[in-house]
Amino acid sequence: MLKIISVNSKQVHLERIAVDISISGIGFISSTKFEIDDILELIFKYNKITIPAIVKVVHINLYDEGYFVGGQFVAIKNIYREMLKQDLL
Repeated sequence: MLKIISVNSKQVHLERIAVDISISGIGFISSTKFEIDDILELIFKYNKITIPAIVKVVHINLYDEGYFVGGQFVAIKNIYREMLKQDLL
């Protein structure tokens, strides 16, 4: 599960399903249409740990239930990035 807290510094409360997590970003399915370069403040769970991050939307594709959104991490604590690197590489 992924919670989006803000979009371009405007507070929102959206819950989405994360489907792809890497050391450089995250992908999720959304019924909300985002724009390329939108900045999302979000939190997501990974191995029972809640990770806060700021993500820049880099691609959007149509998907059965809306959109598949791909975002690049622009701010994530090094400890979380290292944890992802250890698990995913």
